[in-house]
Amino acid sequence: MQSKANRFFVLLGIFFLLWYQGCYPLPERSPQKKDDKLYGNTEGLFRHRWWNYYERGLSFADGGFWQDAEPDLREAIRQRNTDKRRSRTYGLHFIDYFPHRELGIVLFEQGRIEEAERELEISYSDVKSAKAALYLDRVRKAIIEKKQLSHHAPEITAETLKQDPDKPFLITIRGVAKSDAFVRHITVNQQEVRIDVSKQIVDFQSEVPLVPGENNIRITATNLMGDSDETFIKVNVDNTGPVISVDDLNDYQIPENSIYVADDSGIAEISVNKQKIPFRYGITEFRFPEKSVSFPATDELVIEAKDITGNITTAKLSLSKKLSKLLADNSVLSRSILFASNGNPFIDLKHPSEDERLTYQDYAFVDGSISDREGIRELLINNEQVLKSPAKNYFFSKRIKLNKGKNEIIVSGTTVSGKSVSQKVEITRKSLSDIRPPLKLAITDFKRTPENGKEYITHDLENALKSAMKQGGRFEIGIADNDWILAGMISERSKGIEISADLKDTETKESLTNIADAYSENIGSVISEELAKKINDKLSIEIPLIEGKILSEQGVVTRNSNNQIAINIGTEAKLKKGMKVMIYDVKIRKEGEQIRDLTYPLGQATIKVVNEGASWASLDKDLKYEAIKVYHPVVTR
Repeated sequence: MQSKANRFFVLLGIFFLLWYQGCYPLPERSPQKKDDKLYGNTEGLFRHRWWNYYERGLSFADGGFWQDAEPDLREAIRQRNTDKRRSRTYGLHFIDYFPHRELGIVLFEQGRIEEAERELEISYSDVKSAKAALYLDRVRKAIIEKKQLSHHAPEITAETLKQDPDKPFLITIRGVAKSDAFVRHITVNQQEVRIDVSKQIVDFQSEVPLVPGENNIRITATNLMGDSDETFIKVNVDNTGPVISVDDLNDYQIPENSIYVADDSGIAEISVNKQKIPFRYGITEFRFPEKSVSFPATDELVIEAKDITGNITTAKLSLSKKLSKLLADNSVLSRSILFASNGNPFIDLKHPSEDERLTYQDYAFVDGSISDREGIRELLINNEQVLKSPAKNYFFSKRIKLNKGKNEIIVSGTTVSGKSVSQKVEITRKSLSDIRPPLKLAITDFKRTPENGKEYITHDLENALKSAMKQGGRFEIGIADNDWILAGMISERSKGIEISADLKDTETKESLTNIADAYSENIGSVISEELAKKINDKLSIEIPLIEGKILSEQGVVTRNSNNQIAINIGTEAKLKKGMKVMIYDVKIRKEGEQIRDLTYPLGQATIKVVNEGASWASLDKDLKYEAIKVYHPVVTR
């Protein structure tokens, strides 16, 4: 009986020992000392939990004790395998947990770069962190150098997307850059394309400002080894419509070859009173009719010409016998109905009209006519020649790029005999972005996890963030009635400092975007300013300021069964669910000599569904669907 009892306790002891070893697989280890600092420390009681091993592994790594750090990080992974931000340890305690990333760095420092790459790729697939991206680039470059792999300059293919008619001075470039040595940098006309981590194949898209005439857009790509290549895309900007010249028109007769149409880009279509005129598509000049044509007694003759880039010029001629007789009574020698009765050259600007002298567009549409009995030999719009040959009556159209503020447009003409005439128009361009209600943020104190003690290098990070956001102009730091709350965590280690920030809606408490993070090894007096700028830049990209418009079908605002309205911006512009847009009523009127801007916000809508090129927004309760019109613009807050 005694023997059986002894055997029972022996087996129980063996079981307990095996169980104990299964729970605590790693032996206790003493901290290591280096430069009068201890590494391998943890706060509180070491309970052999994943966060204990993770903390101790990080501490060993801070001192460069890579072989001591490795088993701790592997044990942390064995207990909890996924890298994750805001991982709960116990109670309401949370930490940013990156065991695969930190193990990858430890392996990299030991020269085990293939293993390091595998761990870093696991980490980056779990959470896209700036620190993992930095070390992935280092590891990939080291592998190429160690194995002496051949590497070549990136291959670039690019194309222009169809131009938005509302943005005649912008073009979107889309392309792909490929390199066996991983593409790290792409620039489009010296504008850096955001690439968070190197890739062998990078899809990119960039919006490029254009100028009238030929634009030679330069695209460069560089890989991790410094090999680079470039390609060019030529974009011709033609914002001048066809010119239409009309010689003498007799009562209800169009004389042979009396109408002339010309355009440097090529003519696509000509119509007279909506009747298309046959000709060879793409020719740069055309005269018609081949013989005199009679037309019915109508009040107006409308000639419309379109070039192959889509610019349209319209000539409207009054043809009533009453007007012809009136001009004849005023001693007009020619029977043309277009000449001014005093015999001097005459400019008639149809656009910009009085109510277009203040605009929110980035361009102005200028069209009208110039006429003289002797003939016009020169027509300049802001010093750019429009005419190709002398004629008595010219109709013209052109889009002019506008800068913010006041813009001056001068249309001038010179006759064959040297007489001059000019007309000046002032247009003020404003931006809805300038009058939008600001996106107000409250910045809470960031949680810090220092390596040793409580003296934080980034003690002024919150103030640095406020300064960076004020300078950037995208966000406003509020005191009350804030739209968003910015909170975050800072990890201060001896080899680098990492910051992560989360932007949450004050009402719904939901995160608006993926957590923005930044990492720097440049530890010094300006570390807070550097990290703050990186966070502000990332948030400004992720929460962009975008102007758009209401989508419509056959003149009616597009809406779905949930009474949500459609707007013309989507994922390509980084619009996100939860973002707010302001809807504006734009009314401009002339009071005496002053143009008064009556633009004001109608109300706010919240983005609910985001698609490519379009999104659905739910109107706030104080804004009724019936108040929304198809011409109302929108701007993100």
